[in-house]
Amino acid sequence: MDKFNIVMKKFNFIERFWRERFESIGDLGFGEDRGDKIILPELLLTESEKRDNSVYVIRKTKYGETAFTKKGSPIGDVKMAKLLVDKMGIIPQKADPNHSICSIGFNKEKQKWYGWSHRAIYGFGIGDKVKKGHCGYVPSTQDEFIENEIRFWKDLHNVTVEKRTNDGVWFKYEPKKKDRSGINRKPEFIKFQLGRGEWEAKTLEDAKEMAKDFARGVS
Repeated sequence: MDKFNIVMKKFNFIERFWRERFESIGDLGFGEDRGDKIILPELLLTESEKRDNSVYVIRKTKYGETAFTKKGSPIGDVKMAKLLVDKMGIIPQKADPNHSICSIGFNKEKQKWYGWSHRAIYGFGIGDKVKKGHCGYVPSTQDEFIENEIRFWKDLHNVTVEKRTNDGVWFKYEPKKKDRSGINRKPEFIKFQLGRGEWEAKTLEDAKEMAKDFARGVS
């Protein structure tokens, strides 16, 4: 966990420039704003760009210079592309075709799949394990799901179950400190989202799934 937390802390700066460059994309005419989700367009590459050996291309948009994969999927700004590709050797891709931006990628030399968001980044390979408390941990049972929610908020809230249904849980959050801003949470219904719980990556495909779970966990 120490190594895990150190890596997450190291990449906290990603949050600053990602938020600055992408929270308002829809308002600035690049991409389509659909409520709380901004849909970024795929890039149509020129023939010369398709033949280029580089991993990404940079185009000027209405919002500034933006990096895209050779398949036309948005990576982020130039700093993000340089960090992921040039510095870390990652080939970015979307975790799901319906996603608006790349959040996972593979490093061939290290044989690791990475997952990231504006908050953190982490790599997974064969033999890596996901345990309770990790950002990539997805509970395997409903009871583990409730336990995980309580554990996640334990430093800020006393979390109790108000009502449990077949689909999810109504949670109640009581702040532990009254003088901290932004910690008051209303009761919330959260649908069950179950996965593998604690597990070990036996193959690179397993590592890829871990990277997807991590990217979802820190998004």
